[in-house]
Amino acid sequence: MFTFFAAFTAFTVLEILFFSGFFILFVIGASFDRSGKESFKWWVFFIAMVTLIFWQWSSWTFTSLWDAVRSTDFWKPVFVYLGLGLLYCFVEFTFEIRRVAKEYASQWQAFLDRSIRIDRRESMSLREALATIDDKAATQAANEAINKFIVDCRIWRYSFVGIEQNSVGHPEPKINKARLSECIGAWTFFWPFYFVSLIVGDLLTEVWNIISSVMVQISGRFVKMAFKDVFKT
Repeated sequence: MFTFFAAFTAFTVLEILFFSGFFILFVIGASFDRSGKESFKWWVFFIAMVTLIFWQWSSWTFTSLWDAVRSTDFWKPVFVYLGLGLLYCFVEFTFEIRRVAKEYASQWQAFLDRSIRIDRRESMSLREALATIDDKAATQAANEAINKFIVDCRIWRYSFVGIEQNSVGHPEPKINKARLSECIGAWTFFWPFYFVSLIVGDLLTEVWNIISSVMVQISGRFVKMAFKDVFKT
């Protein structure tokens, strides 16, 4: 603990502001990345590297850099950092699967109630069309509607979990390997910022959702008790 405090106090105020500012920007970039805006974190990384190079340019020499790269003391913390990042990937992967599944479920339930046209004279909801087994026109219209849902669905454009039609015409999940490898690389390299973003964003959102659900139940019971004699006849 004392060693950490001593190392922290060795930084100047300007250095603390530099690292704190870029740390916050990286956390914001990780939050943007969850909604498909990937470029922000890379711009922050590029600007941070350029700033750091210009800042430390006078104290760096080719010989000192080469000696540092050849030293095991340089690579040990790098491997530890990347190892922790790989372990963190399992956390991010699990939360991403849950989040995307919830979003897909919400969009799919809303889409089931949409009206689709079977022929020129008849229309029904997609839910009813899927329940109609013997009507070929309804089945074809349902398959076309599901295909449109898959094409128009906004989630798969930035998530590694996509959807496709299976053999019976229903949507099913599909892992985009290229996109997943990109996510694993970003999670491993920027894992502290994703971790903070996860804590500040997703986990707190879940906590507030649970608290709000409990408050709704309690307030609903209280309102019923308060109004039990209001509308007596």
